[in-house]
Amino acid sequence: MTNYIWAAFGTNRSAAPIATPSPESCHVKAIGDASLSPTDDRCIHWAIGLRYTVDDLGRSGTSSKLRPTIGLKYKRWTFGVSDPTAWIGFAGIRREPTVSYSALQRDNASIRVALRLHNIETGEAPDVLDSGRYTLRGRVLMTLALSEHWTLGGEITHDLLNRGDGQTASVGVSRRIPVSPRVVFSASSALIWGTGPHWRSAYAATGSPALTLGSGVGELGIAGSFRFRMTDQWAFYTTAAADRPLGEAATVGGSRFTYSGQVGFVRFGSF
Repeated sequence: MTNYIWAAFGTNRSAAPIATPSPESCHVKAIGDASLSPTDDRCIHWAIGLRYTVDDLGRSGTSSKLRPTIGLKYKRWTFGVSDPTAWIGFAGIRREPTVSYSALQRDNASIRVALRLHNIETGEAPDVLDSGRYTLRGRVLMTLALSEHWTLGGEITHDLLNRGDGQTASVGVSRRIPVSPRVVFSASSALIWGTGPHWRSAYAATGSPALTLGSGVGELGIAGSFRFRMTDQWAFYTTAAADRPLGEAATVGGSRFTYSGQVGFVRFGSF
């Protein structure tokens, strides 16, 4: 099931910036500095990496995959996760948009509108070339830094092609714990509301019981991550997440937590 877990953006003003080699103006921030203000918009930022993900841990349907991480960012436009600030914010758990535009970007708040290709059958990101029914999700993502370490987030999604994914709305809170300019821990949780078509699509594999699902709060998600900037360009991360059905969804999917995780490396650059 798709995770809409909001990661922490808490700032660490004392962290010293870590600069990329060139050009000097195309600097990137220290890992502990999660200010929502953008990096130099005269530069093109990019990221490339590899991640190993495991889903449904502890169940017979456990699956594992090796996938690429690719991103580009220029001014207010972003494809995937392309710079360290965004990489910290997503925490490797919330599904990144295919393409997004920053409508509002401040030190303590951001609003983005985005599009994301979504495999209705698997819930995978667009870099996965599995077969299945795809749709295009419109998204509005909002983030507000409540304090130096606490962040409130929200997201609204809509199935633009009307292929059965419906609409969702989520709200969550996150806590960041910067250990050093290169190491940070984060934890977050969120509640997800969805329309009947969304939950029926999400639990379609259960057969006829899914047809009874209506609109309402249907999922609780919690997550944690560890991130380490090994050098100015290279970083390592590991994340873990747990999702639990709520309300009517629990009568179909059960009330047990589903666990997942990933580990990966990523290289950042700009020009």
